[in-house]
Amino acid sequence: MNTPVNEFNFCLNTPVNEFNFCLNTPVNEFNFCLNTPVNEFNFCLNTPVNEFNFCLNTPVNEFNFCLNTPVNEFNFCLNTPVNEFNFCLNTPVNEFNFCLNTPVNEFNFCLNTPVNEFNFCLNTPVNEFNFCLNTPVNEFNFCLNTPLSPSPMLLFFSFMHERVFFISI
Repeated sequence: MNTPVNEFNFCLNTPVNEFNFCLNTPVNEFNFCLNTPVNEFNFCLNTPVNEFNFCLNTPVNEFNFCLNTPVNEFNFCLNTPVNEFNFCLNTPVNEFNFCLNTPVNEFNFCLNTPVNEFNFCLNTPVNEFNFCLNTPVNEFNFCLNTPLSPSPMLLFFSFMHERVFFISI
């Protein structure tokens, strides 16, 4: 709907109850959903030039999106399981953010991270809260196989940040 010049948007072999769209995406945007299963909600909203966003073979009840991401941003979710919430919000240039094979009820995000930041969560377990907030240039941050039951201080900080985050949206 209302897509500009050189826009390439498609959905290939999507099954029942799939909702996929691209709304007002700018020039040279490449957005697609490939073989996504039932009840998948995937979209890109007002993404800028040279943005590459996709969801590949994501399972049931997956919610994936990129909102107002800047130039040369590469964001994706690959084979994430049920009830996964993954997103990148207002990330700057040359940011590489991803979540790979994260398990159930995982909440992973990168918020306002600067240039050349590499952030990821790999195989994090159930009910883990992982994020990078306002990390500086050329920072390498990740959570790898982090266990359940984080420290009380982390729980407190996670709770406080979650409240601030949702209020800020």
